Amino acid sequence: MSTSKKHPQTPIRTRNPERVRERVLDASTRLFAAMGFAGTSLRNISDASGVSVGLIQYHFGTKQALYDAVREHALAAYVQSQAPQFALPEDDIGHFLADGLRQYFRFCEQNPLLLRLFAWAQLESDARIWSGELTLMDRVMERLEAAQRAGTLDGDVDPELLMVALGGMMRYWPVYRARYAARLEHLGDAQAQEEAYLTLCLSLVRGSTPK
Repeated sequence: MSTSKKHPQTPIRTRNPERVRERVLDASTRLFAAMGFAGTSLRNISDASGVSVGLIQYHFGTKQALYDAVREHALAAYVQSQAPQFALPEDDIGHFLADGLRQYFRFCEQNPLLLRLFAWAQLESDARIWSGELTLMDRVMERLEAAQRAGTLDGDVDPELLMVALGGMMRYWPVYRARYAARLEHLGDAQAQEEAYLTLCLSLVRGSTPK
């Protein structure tokens, strides 16, 4: 029996469409993160949100469309958290990368469901691009290329591969640290471990460390 059936939400009675969408997105995010796309039904979401299946379909259409909306919503929140980094000068690639990585770790700590959604996408072999993902990648690419033109980032580094490499290291670190905490104790407390990892990541890009 699913968690949503054990603890159903009180049926929603408001006619406010934004409130309805908020309830559905919140419940859907939790359920998709816990059970994946295949393991979650609209009935599960209805029970967890207190919104009828018919009303869910009215606002979101199919389960696939709702899943896409959940991922778009989650990614949009992350993009918003990175806004301060994009306000830095274009040639300040060191702080852009360092602060961006730190903010990613903070965001994952505060929003662990994002990592679960990433993991389920891999487990279910869902290689589709998330809505907003390409826009974010293009903005990062612009920063990397601007830094290369300014001479603050090694011009021999392929910016596309660099972005892929850093993205992979960012996603895996929270998982590794949680599973193998005892193996990292020699680095100090959690903050010291994170700083050591950031230093390693940035050292892979010659000239990227903030002065």
